[in-house]
Amino acid sequence: MVIWRFLLFCIVGIAVTACSMQAQNTPAELAQSPVDDWRAAIDAHVIEQMQQLGIPGAAVGIVRGDQVEYLQGYGIAGDDGRPVTPQTPFYIASLSKSVTAAAVIQLVEASKLELDAPVQRYLPWFRLADEEAAAQITVRHLLAQTSGFSELGGYERNLDDDMYDDALEQSVRAMHGAPLNAAPGVQFEYSNTNYDLLGLLVATVSSESYESYVQRHIFDLLDMDDAFTSLADAQGHGVSSGYYPYFGQVRSQDHAMFFGRATTPSAGLVASAEDLAHWLVAHLNGGRYADAQLISPQGMELLHTVAVSITEEVGYAMGWTTFPFTDALPADDVERSAPLALTHSGRWLGYAAQLLLVPEQELGVVLLLNLNDPAADSALSNIGWNVGLLALGLPAKQFPQHEDWVERNARLLMLAIVAIFTALNLWLLRPRARLVFIVAACLVQVVTVAYLVLIRLPEVKTTLPLLLRFEPDLGQITLVLIALAGWSVVRTGAALAQTIIARDRVALDAQ
Repeated sequence: MVIWRFLLFCIVGIAVTACSMQAQNTPAELAQSPVDDWRAAIDAHVIEQMQQLGIPGAAVGIVRGDQVEYLQGYGIAGDDGRPVTPQTPFYIASLSKSVTAAAVIQLVEASKLELDAPVQRYLPWFRLADEEAAAQITVRHLLAQTSGFSELGGYERNLDDDMYDDALEQSVRAMHGAPLNAAPGVQFEYSNTNYDLLGLLVATVSSESYESYVQRHIFDLLDMDDAFTSLADAQGHGVSSGYYPYFGQVRSQDHAMFFGRATTPSAGLVASAEDLAHWLVAHLNGGRYADAQLISPQGMELLHTVAVSITEEVGYAMGWTTFPFTDALPADDVERSAPLALTHSGRWLGYAAQLLLVPEQELGVVLLLNLNDPAADSALSNIGWNVGLLALGLPAKQFPQHEDWVERNARLLMLAIVAIFTALNLWLLRPRARLVFIVAACLVQVVTVAYLVLIRLPEVKTTLPLLLRFEPDLGQITLVLIALAGWSVVRTGAALAQTIIARDRVALDAQ
């Protein structure tokens, strides 16, 4: 009876998830005419997208030149109903990389770091599996994401929840046996490891913790009053809750939120829309915000200069991805070349953040959301692109999705597989089930699970532990599939044993 109830739960879950996905994947009816009141247009667009995607709260900042032109909060910051304001802190995840990059350039300008110096000059104990390669990695390689560290390995670092003062150093020391995916300086591969290592360099040459350095030399300098270097500090100052569509139902993930100091430089900072607006003012004005000079104009130009090409048009600078923002030109403007844009996104359990800079048009955009759903990542990013277009007086547009069919429908697909596995295993309970069918059913389940865990998850740069942390419903479904496949193996083993015993008995009786 319990198994049948479980099967019914799976079927109901499929139906609920399908309905939820259908609602989330419905294209928005976007404006097709020039925008006169860009502020009202941004408000309308953000609210519409929040409703369609089930986003509880959002904050937007628009910077023009050296002025913060617009700040707005939308929706709620938690289950208690408190409203999101421009001062509400959000977890900004990988937006932290641009802060770490700026800290490095500050120290380069203070003659405490050299871009082309090997990491081992500052960390003589730094070792990897390939000691020769480790000796070749430079500060510039780390900034440009060309050190050879793996993307997946960088994400796996997010599971480190060490909160001790030496967490960052110990995590880097633990890499002494880590392999590289490529020789240093050969190719681009995005990896959190690069920026965590940069954070350790900042701490080492400044003789203070990474957190202390960033607070004193960046946050305090730019009046980023609602920015924090740890989630624990932010929780005492009204940080927004993070939400995730758990089995299609948007729920707060405060109970599952995690944080570790080993990954603060790459993904651990917290800030509000107003704070990040100040940050973008400095980036649009040669490193200057109000009376404060973050870094020199030359240093800021270096941060924005393409260091490595990712594709023919897309590049990576230092903590920023660069691309020609073709959509930022009016449709009838065919003579001008597209302005170069710089962007970065941040994703964490319950949070999605995005920064956009278009220096040629003196525009900066901040978008903070307190929901993250990897199945709808394109839709979340598209809000940021469209906020930028609307701020330029251009109509919003429908951008293409980059997720494949499996990614968009993962919950539905995996619940369907659970239902199939459950039905197969119920059928295997029949006392007279033929051995050939028992073996076939077992093989179907084992091969499916092996493909999912050993091939599909690595393809999308994740693992089962990462899935359980960042996509908990998918991780839990995967565990159920593993358990069902394991039960089928046990059942098959029992059937084989019974068959062998029966044959032995027949042979003995024949004698």
